[in-house]
Amino acid sequence: MADLDSRTQDALNESRILVLGVQVILSFQYSSFLESSFDRMPYSSRYIEVIALGLLIVAFGLFVAPAPNHLLIWSDEESPSLQKFVTIATAIALVPFATAMALDVYVTTERVGHLVLAVILGAATFSCAMFFWYGLEAIHVRTRGHQRRSQLRNKSMPKKKHDTPSVEDQIQHALTDARVVLPGAQALLGFQFVGVFLGGFEELPASSQYIHVVSLTLVTLSTILLMMPAAYHRLVEQGQPSEHFLRLTRKAVVSSMIPLGAGICGDFFIVARKVTGSMVIAVATSLLLLAMFYMLWFGFRLIRSGNRKNVLELGSSNY
Repeated sequence: MADLDSRTQDALNESRILVLGVQVILSFQYSSFLESSFDRMPYSSRYIEVIALGLLIVAFGLFVAPAPNHLLIWSDEESPSLQKFVTIATAIALVPFATAMALDVYVTTERVGHLVLAVILGAATFSCAMFFWYGLEAIHVRTRGHQRRSQLRNKSMPKKKHDTPSVEDQIQHALTDARVVLPGAQALLGFQFVGVFLGGFEELPASSQYIHVVSLTLVTLSTILLMMPAAYHRLVEQGQPSEHFLRLTRKAVVSSMIPLGAGICGDFFIVARKVTGSMVIAVATSLLLLAMFYMLWFGFRLIRSGNRKNVLELGSSNY
Protein backbone atom coordinates (compact mmCIF):
# COMPACT_ATOMS: atom_id res chain seq x y z
CA MET A 1 0.00 0.00 0.00
CA ALA A 2 2.86 2.36 0.80
CA ASP A 3 4.29 1.73 -2.66
CA LEU A 4 0.91 2.43 -4.28
CA ASP A 5 0.54 5.63 -2.26
CA SER A 6 3.93 6.76 -3.51
CA ARG A 7 3.05 5.94 -7.11
CA THR A 8 -0.20 7.92 -6.80
CA GLN A 9 1.72 10.92 -5.51
CA ASP A 10 4.19 10.54 -8.37
CA ALA A 11 1.36 10.43 -10.90
CA LEU A 12 -0.16 13.66 -9.57
CA ASN A 13 3.25 15.33 -9.46
CA GLU A 14 3.88 14.34 -13.08
CA SER A 15 0.54 15.83 -14.06
CA ARG A 16 1.55 19.00 -12.24
CA ILE A 17 4.76 19.25 -14.28
CA LEU A 18 2.87 18.82 -17.54
CA VAL A 19 0.22 21.38 -16.54
CA LEU A 20 2.99 23.87 -15.73
CA GLY A 21 4.22 23.41 -19.28
CA VAL A 22 0.92 24.48 -20.83
CA GLN A 23 -0.85 26.90 -18.49
CA VAL A 24 1.21 30.07 -18.97
CA ILE A 25 1.52 29.49 -22.72
CA LEU A 26 -2.26 29.18 -22.79
CA SER A 27 -2.71 32.53 -21.05
CA PHE A 28 -0.33 34.25 -23.46
CA GLN A 29 -2.14 32.62 -26.35
CA TYR A 30 -5.38 34.24 -25.23
CA SER A 31 -3.74 37.65 -24.87
CA SER A 32 -2.32 37.55 -28.39
CA PHE A 33 -5.82 37.83 -29.87
CA LEU A 34 -6.27 41.21 -28.15
CA GLU A 35 -3.15 42.78 -29.66
CA SER A 36 -3.75 45.30 -32.44
CA SER A 37 -1.17 43.67 -34.70
CA PHE A 38 -3.20 40.44 -34.68
CA ASP A 39 -5.74 42.05 -37.02
CA ARG A 40 -2.98 42.77 -39.53
CA MET A 41 -1.93 39.15 -39.75
CA PRO A 42 -2.87 37.02 -42.79
CA TYR A 43 -6.12 35.12 -42.40
CA SER A 44 -4.24 31.83 -42.56
CA SER A 45 -2.11 32.78 -39.54
CA ARG A 46 -5.16 33.91 -37.60
CA TYR A 47 -6.89 30.58 -38.14
CA ILE A 48 -3.70 28.74 -37.23
CA GLU A 49 -3.59 30.67 -33.95
CA VAL A 50 -7.19 29.68 -33.22
CA ILE A 51 -6.36 26.04 -33.92
CA ALA A 52 -3.29 26.26 -31.67
CA LEU A 53 -5.41 27.76 -28.90
CA GLY A 54 -7.96 24.96 -29.23
CA LEU A 55 -5.22 22.32 -29.07
CA LEU A 56 -3.73 23.93 -25.96
CA ILE A 57 -7.14 23.92 -24.29
CA VAL A 58 -7.57 20.22 -25.10
CA ALA A 59 -4.11 19.45 -23.73
CA PHE A 60 -4.79 21.49 -20.60
CA GLY A 61 -8.05 19.64 -19.98
CA LEU A 62 -6.34 16.26 -20.31
CA PHE A 63 -3.36 17.19 -18.12
CA VAL A 64 -5.66 18.48 -15.36
CA ALA A 65 -8.12 15.56 -15.57
CA PRO A 66 -6.31 13.30 -13.02
CA ALA A 67 -6.93 15.78 -10.18
CA PRO A 68 -10.78 15.88 -10.20
CA ASN A 69 -11.02 12.19 -11.06
CA HIS A 70 -8.76 11.34 -8.16
CA LEU A 71 -11.07 13.28 -5.83
CA LEU A 72 -14.32 11.96 -7.31
CA ILE A 73 -13.43 8.34 -8.02
CA TRP A 74 -10.29 7.25 -6.22
CA SER A 75 -10.21 9.53 -3.17
CA ASP A 76 -10.90 6.67 -0.76
CA GLU A 77 -8.60 4.12 -2.37
CA GLU A 78 -5.23 4.03 -4.07
CA SER A 79 -6.24 2.06 -7.13
CA PRO A 80 -3.96 1.05 -10.02
CA SER A 81 -6.76 2.35 -12.23
CA LEU A 82 -5.62 5.89 -11.45
CA GLN A 83 -2.17 5.03 -12.80
CA LYS A 84 -3.70 3.81 -16.05
CA PHE A 85 -5.91 6.89 -16.29
CA VAL A 86 -2.95 9.26 -15.89
CA THR A 87 -0.92 7.28 -18.41
CA ILE A 88 -3.67 7.40 -21.04
CA ALA A 89 -4.41 11.09 -20.45
CA THR A 90 -0.71 11.94 -20.73
CA ALA A 91 -0.21 9.90 -23.88
CA ILE A 92 -3.13 11.63 -25.58
CA ALA A 93 -2.48 15.18 -24.34
CA LEU A 94 1.14 15.41 -25.45
CA VAL A 95 0.14 15.22 -29.13
CA PRO A 96 -2.07 18.35 -29.23
CA PHE A 97 0.40 20.19 -27.02
CA ALA A 98 3.31 19.41 -29.36
CA THR A 99 1.17 20.40 -32.34
CA ALA A 100 0.18 23.70 -30.72
CA MET A 101 3.81 24.57 -29.94
CA ALA A 102 4.80 23.78 -33.52
CA LEU A 103 2.01 25.99 -34.87
CA ASP A 104 3.01 28.84 -32.56
CA VAL A 105 6.63 28.56 -33.69
CA TYR A 106 5.43 28.65 -37.29
CA VAL A 107 3.30 31.78 -36.77
CA THR A 108 6.08 33.51 -34.81
CA THR A 109 8.68 32.82 -37.50
CA GLU A 110 6.26 33.69 -40.28
CA ARG A 111 5.84 37.14 -38.68
CA VAL A 112 9.51 37.75 -39.41
CA GLY A 113 8.65 37.30 -43.08
CA HIS A 114 10.32 34.01 -43.89
CA LEU A 115 7.73 31.40 -44.81
CA VAL A 116 10.17 28.58 -45.61
CA LEU A 117 12.02 29.05 -42.33
CA ALA A 118 8.68 29.10 -40.49
CA VAL A 119 7.70 25.75 -41.98
CA ILE A 120 11.10 24.23 -41.21
CA LEU A 121 11.17 25.41 -37.58
CA GLY A 122 7.55 24.43 -37.01
CA ALA A 123 8.17 20.92 -38.35
CA ALA A 124 11.42 20.68 -36.37
CA THR A 125 9.63 21.67 -33.16
CA PHE A 126 6.97 19.01 -33.66
CA SER A 127 9.56 16.37 -34.57
CA CYS A 128 11.72 17.24 -31.56
CA ALA A 129 8.76 16.99 -29.19
CA MET A 130 7.66 13.69 -30.71
CA PHE A 131 11.17 12.28 -30.33
CA PHE A 132 11.71 13.27 -26.71
CA TRP A 133 8.13 12.56 -25.59
CA TYR A 134 7.39 9.41 -27.63
CA GLY A 135 10.42 8.32 -29.65
CA LEU A 136 12.80 7.66 -26.76
CA GLU A 137 10.03 5.87 -24.93
CA ALA A 138 9.25 3.63 -27.89
CA ILE A 139 12.92 2.82 -28.45
CA HIS A 140 13.44 1.95 -24.80
CA VAL A 141 10.32 -0.18 -24.52
CA ARG A 142 11.43 -2.33 -27.45
CA THR A 143 14.86 -3.08 -26.08
CA ARG A 144 15.62 -6.18 -24.07
CA GLY A 145 17.42 -4.01 -21.57
CA HIS A 146 14.17 -2.36 -20.54
CA GLN A 147 12.41 -5.69 -20.14
CA ARG A 148 15.22 -6.93 -17.98
CA ARG A 149 15.22 -3.75 -15.92
CA SER A 150 11.45 -4.05 -15.47
CA GLN A 151 11.80 -7.59 -14.17
CA LEU A 152 14.76 -6.85 -11.92
CA ARG A 153 13.80 -3.34 -10.89
CA ASN A 154 13.48 -4.15 -7.22
CA LYS A 155 16.67 -6.19 -7.26
CA SER A 156 18.61 -3.46 -9.03
CA MET A 157 18.19 -1.07 -6.12
CA PRO A 158 20.56 -2.34 -3.42
CA LYS A 159 20.32 -1.24 0.15
CA LYS A 160 22.34 1.86 0.81
CA LYS A 161 23.62 3.59 3.88
CA HIS A 162 21.09 5.31 6.05
CA ASP A 163 22.37 8.75 5.08
CA THR A 164 22.11 8.11 1.31
CA PRO A 165 18.72 8.88 -0.30
CA SER A 166 16.93 5.96 -1.89
CA VAL A 167 16.34 5.83 -5.64
CA GLU A 168 12.69 6.82 -5.05
CA ASP A 169 13.76 9.88 -3.04
CA GLN A 170 16.37 10.86 -5.61
CA ILE A 171 13.75 10.65 -8.36
CA GLN A 172 11.45 12.89 -6.34
CA HIS A 173 14.27 15.38 -5.91
CA ALA A 174 15.10 15.31 -9.63
CA LEU A 175 11.45 15.89 -10.58
CA THR A 176 11.32 18.75 -8.09
CA ASP A 177 14.38 20.23 -9.79
CA ALA A 178 12.48 20.10 -13.09
CA ARG A 179 9.51 21.86 -11.47
CA VAL A 180 11.85 24.58 -10.20
CA VAL A 181 13.17 25.38 -13.69
CA LEU A 182 10.05 24.75 -15.79
CA PRO A 183 7.87 27.71 -14.65
CA GLY A 184 10.57 30.20 -15.64
CA ALA A 185 11.14 28.53 -18.99
CA GLN A 186 7.46 28.30 -19.93
CA ALA A 187 6.75 31.88 -18.78
CA LEU A 188 9.57 33.12 -21.01
CA LEU A 189 8.31 30.94 -23.85
CA GLY A 190 4.82 32.41 -23.49
CA PHE A 191 6.21 35.94 -23.66
CA GLN A 192 8.25 35.05 -26.73
CA PHE A 193 5.17 33.73 -28.49
CA VAL A 194 3.12 36.84 -27.77
CA GLY A 195 6.04 39.22 -28.26
CA VAL A 196 5.75 39.08 -32.05
CA PHE A 197 2.23 40.56 -31.77
CA LEU A 198 3.40 43.63 -29.84
CA GLY A 199 3.70 46.84 -31.81
CA GLY A 200 7.37 47.34 -31.04
CA PHE A 201 8.39 44.04 -32.61
CA GLU A 202 7.80 45.31 -36.15
CA GLU A 203 10.12 48.24 -35.48
CA LEU A 204 13.07 46.02 -34.54
CA PRO A 205 15.88 45.48 -37.04
CA ALA A 206 15.53 42.32 -39.11
CA SER A 207 18.58 40.79 -37.40
CA SER A 208 16.98 41.29 -33.97
CA GLN A 209 13.77 39.65 -35.18
CA TYR A 210 15.72 36.62 -36.33
CA ILE A 211 17.57 36.47 -33.02
CA HIS A 212 14.19 36.44 -31.30
CA VAL A 213 13.19 33.46 -33.43
CA VAL A 214 16.41 31.66 -32.49
CA SER A 215 15.83 32.43 -28.80
CA LEU A 216 12.26 31.17 -29.10
CA THR A 217 13.50 27.93 -30.64
CA LEU A 218 16.07 27.43 -27.87
CA VAL A 219 13.57 28.02 -25.06
CA THR A 220 11.09 25.69 -26.79
CA LEU A 221 13.77 22.97 -26.82
CA SER A 222 14.45 23.61 -23.13
CA THR A 223 10.74 23.28 -22.30
CA ILE A 224 10.51 20.01 -24.24
CA LEU A 225 13.47 18.59 -22.31
CA LEU A 226 12.05 19.69 -18.95
CA MET A 227 8.74 18.00 -19.68
CA MET A 228 10.33 14.81 -20.98
CA PRO A 229 10.96 13.14 -17.56
CA ALA A 230 7.28 13.30 -16.58
CA ALA A 231 6.19 11.87 -19.92
CA TYR A 232 8.89 9.19 -19.89
CA HIS A 233 8.19 8.11 -16.32
CA ARG A 234 4.50 7.79 -17.05
CA LEU A 235 4.63 6.16 -20.51
CA VAL A 236 7.63 3.84 -20.04
CA GLU A 237 8.19 3.21 -16.36
CA GLN A 238 4.48 3.26 -15.48
CA GLY A 239 5.34 5.32 -12.42
CA GLN A 240 7.86 2.79 -11.11
CA PRO A 241 11.27 3.96 -9.82
CA SER A 242 14.44 2.87 -11.59
CA GLU A 243 18.03 4.01 -11.68
CA HIS A 244 17.80 4.31 -15.47
CA PHE A 245 14.99 6.87 -15.18
CA LEU A 246 16.90 8.75 -12.49
CA ARG A 247 19.93 9.11 -14.78
CA LEU A 248 17.71 10.14 -17.69
CA THR A 249 15.93 12.79 -15.61
CA ARG A 250 19.18 14.30 -14.41
CA LYS A 251 20.54 14.49 -17.97
CA ALA A 252 17.31 16.02 -19.29
CA VAL A 253 17.15 18.75 -16.63
CA VAL A 254 20.84 19.64 -16.89
CA SER A 255 20.76 19.60 -20.71
CA SER A 256 17.70 21.89 -20.73
CA MET A 257 19.71 24.59 -18.97
CA ILE A 258 22.05 25.01 -21.95
CA PRO A 259 19.46 26.23 -24.50
CA LEU A 260 17.52 28.03 -21.75
CA GLY A 261 20.47 30.25 -20.85
CA ALA A 262 21.22 30.98 -24.50
CA GLY A 263 17.56 31.80 -25.19
CA ILE A 264 17.36 34.24 -22.28
CA CYS A 265 20.54 36.01 -23.35
CA GLY A 266 19.37 36.17 -26.96
CA ASP A 267 16.32 38.21 -26.01
CA PHE A 268 18.42 40.27 -23.60
CA PHE A 269 20.63 41.17 -26.57
CA ILE A 270 17.56 42.55 -28.37
CA VAL A 271 16.63 44.70 -25.38
CA ALA A 272 20.18 45.94 -24.81
CA ARG A 273 20.59 46.80 -28.49
CA LYS A 274 17.29 48.69 -28.58
CA VAL A 275 18.08 50.70 -25.43
CA THR A 276 21.76 51.49 -26.06
CA GLY A 277 21.74 51.52 -29.85
CA SER A 278 25.15 49.84 -29.73
CA MET A 279 25.78 46.40 -31.17
CA VAL A 280 29.08 46.11 -29.29
CA ILE A 281 27.52 46.83 -25.88
CA ALA A 282 24.61 44.47 -26.58
CA VAL A 283 26.91 41.61 -27.61
CA ALA A 284 29.31 42.16 -24.70
CA THR A 285 26.65 42.32 -22.01
CA SER A 286 24.77 39.33 -23.45
CA LEU A 287 27.91 37.18 -23.54
CA LEU A 288 28.79 38.30 -20.01
CA LEU A 289 25.32 37.33 -18.81
CA LEU A 290 25.56 33.97 -20.58
CA ALA A 291 28.96 33.31 -19.00
CA MET A 292 27.51 34.13 -15.58
CA PHE A 293 24.61 31.72 -16.14
CA TYR A 294 26.84 28.86 -17.20
CA MET A 295 29.26 29.52 -14.36
CA LEU A 296 26.46 29.45 -11.80
CA TRP A 297 24.83 26.37 -13.32
CA PHE A 298 27.85 24.28 -14.37
CA GLY A 299 30.99 25.93 -13.05
CA PHE A 300 30.72 24.74 -9.46
CA ARG A 301 30.50 21.13 -10.64
CA LEU A 302 33.69 21.53 -12.65
CA ILE A 303 35.46 23.16 -9.71
CA ARG A 304 34.30 20.43 -7.37
CA SER A 305 35.36 17.71 -9.80
CA GLY A 306 38.76 19.38 -10.13
CA ASN A 307 39.18 19.51 -6.37
CA ARG A 308 38.28 15.84 -6.05
CA LYS A 309 40.80 14.95 -8.74
CA ASN A 310 43.51 16.91 -6.95
CA VAL A 311 42.71 15.19 -3.66
CA LEU A 312 42.90 11.77 -5.29
CA GLU A 313 46.19 12.61 -6.96
CA LEU A 314 47.60 13.90 -3.68
CA GLY A 315 46.47 10.77 -1.87
CA SER A 316 48.03 8.47 -4.45
CA SER A 317 51.34 10.38 -4.38
CA ASN A 318 51.56 9.87 -0.62
CA TYR A 319 51.64 6.16 -1.21
